[in-house]
Amino acid sequence: MRDFQTIWVYLNASPLLHLTLTLVAFQIAMTIYRRAGMNPLLNPVLLAVLIIVSLLLATGTSDLAPILPSVITRVRSGFGPVRPGL
Repeated sequence: MRDFQTIWVYLNASPLLHLTLTLVAFQIAMTIYRRAGMNPLLNPVLLAVLIIVSLLLATGTSDLAPILPSVITRVRSGFGPVRPGL
């Protein structure tokens, strides 16, 4: 357990935590995608984003609030380019 705490302190103090979270979320999403027979509705990038956003919301991460409106705008626009003023 001491090793995990040491690793956690190191990851928490550097951008490696975010990189690790992203890679783990993508790996989970790829597993779901493959088990679902590569259904295009279960796109692994979309699933990874949903996993990360859900985790950030569940943990009460305050840095998510400023970017959430732009994410919603991107989803509504079909992930196309976001035009200024939208």
